[in-house]
Amino acid sequence: AQCQTWRQIQVFNDSFPDAIVDATFWGDTGIIIGFYGRVVRTNNFFSDYEIDSVSRGDQTALYFLSRDTGYLLSNGGGGLRRTVDGGRTWYLPLWQGPVAPSSFGASLLFVSSDTGFATSEGTLSVTFDGGVHWNDSAWHMPFPPITRMLTNRAGVIYAACAGGIYPSLFRSADYCNSWQNLHFFSDSSINVSSTCDFTFLDDSTIIAMTSYGIMKSTDTGFTFRCVMHYGGFYSGLSLANYRSVSFCSHDTGFAFYPFDNLYRTYDAGETWVRTNFSLAGAGNVINYYPGFVRAISPQKVVLGLGGTIFITTTGGGVWSGINEVTAQNNLALYPNPATKQLNCTLNNLTAQTTYWVYAIDGRVALPQTPVTNTHFAIDVSTLPAGMYFLTLQDEKQRVVRKFVKE
Repeated sequence: AQCQTWRQIQVFNDSFPDAIVDATFWGDTGIIIGFYGRVVRTNNFFSDYEIDSVSRGDQTALYFLSRDTGYLLSNGGGGLRRTVDGGRTWYLPLWQGPVAPSSFGASLLFVSSDTGFATSEGTLSVTFDGGVHWNDSAWHMPFPPITRMLTNRAGVIYAACAGGIYPSLFRSADYCNSWQNLHFFSDSSINVSSTCDFTFLDDSTIIAMTSYGIMKSTDTGFTFRCVMHYGGFYSGLSLANYRSVSFCSHDTGFAFYPFDNLYRTYDAGETWVRTNFSLAGAGNVINYYPGFVRAISPQKVVLGLGGTIFITTTGGGVWSGINEVTAQNNLALYPNPATKQLNCTLNNLTAQTTYWVYAIDGRVALPQTPVTNTHFAIDVSTLPAGMYFLTLQDEKQRVVRKFVKE
């Protein structure tokens, strides 16, 4: 049966060519774009909504400077459109210069009403007059497209690359004239081949969704550490490029990646716990093309999957009567810190329950092991001193807990 805490709204035909691509929200007011030139608008968190067709091409990126002024980028001849009334009407500026509208790709960023950047595959173009004229920048890369561009309050621009290159996150402090590679690991043998999405928690703190796992930096991206590793399963899939992350405050955020896994954090991304969002009973939904996750508040969350929108007002913690907060409380670890042995008590055990231990840099410290008893002990005597993450997972949920080895 459909989960009562999530509402399912099919706004487009549920196939990839008509899939949801991007979204912007201001409280209960939001704009969602999809392929085939579709735009969805709501002013009351989808109590009602409108669907318009505003361009000829497939829309690829949405960016708002304010609640009223925004830009919509389309390929296939759709061009760049501008709105000054919150997306109610859009108009097409005059295109001039070397870059044709049909050549644009998947990323758009405006830092003022005049200055903006757009990407197509490995090429970045810049405008200084609101999109009337565009010029190629000096940055040309023969690699897959940029998935996201953001700027912090210091004016530093960051760009994420969706695969095919190591590293996959870049930084520019001079308006894209030059770029610095940001390495997720000092060990170059660890290949982070894709950064699908990222966000700022403050001027220094970055949370990045990568093919390796969720990475966190507290020094504007100069160093990163892995706060949740995907266990090697998702990183090798082409579907790993489809991930999204969103925070509604400095501490509270949600992360989504393929196969209907929605995770939540309450401690600024240090630990992540799987919510019980599931597509069971949701009908024909393309769950491996997540367009976005947007956290409006700790309770209000919006997911765009295929041509379908899922919304919740309960924080996404309950599906089919299963409470994720209870799952956290069902696991006890002691002693913590541990020296030789970490004792674990798990109240609810299933035949599919397994555990892993990850180091703080994302490496697997102890491999996947079946759990056969509600009381079990983990030998940590050989682990170097430091912080680790114990991950337990069964067919319904995943719980991650931190512990310290002394």
